[in-house]
Amino acid sequence: MPDSITIANEISLVEGAVHQITASFDPYDALEDIEWNSDNPDVASVYSAGLVTTLKPGTAVITATIKYSNKTGNCTITVTEKPQEPQESPLTLSPTAMAIDEGKREKITASLSSDIPEQPLFWKSSDENIATWMKTVR
Repeated sequence: MPDSITIANEISLVEGAVHQITASFDPYDALEDIEWNSDNPDVASVYSAGLVTTLKPGTAVITATIKYSNKTGNCTITVTEKPQEPQESPLTLSPTAMAIDEGKREKITASLSSDIPEQPLFWKSSDENIATWMKTVR
């Protein structure tokens, strides 16, 4: 029978991640059945082969137990919130910024992404004492 079982002590993952935890035995060639458990399956669940799935932010301790000798190894899983991916705007302005001299005119082009049907655009200046817009007919 194995003298010990070793798994990672701590792992940090984002919610929705899947991660394989591997167990090591001493002696290394011992083949034993392992039971995997999570003390907080709402945060991180674990399947029979040590495959962890994270579900929501929090902490869970994953325990690997050798069935016949009751030797254990523990791994603390810290689950963090998945960062929000920036959403692409369906409207693109070109240029996105400019500096112009007083009394001069510059053109700003607006384009919609291909999955948006063509529609009228309405322009507005946040301070018409600084800049105004002029309609251009295509």
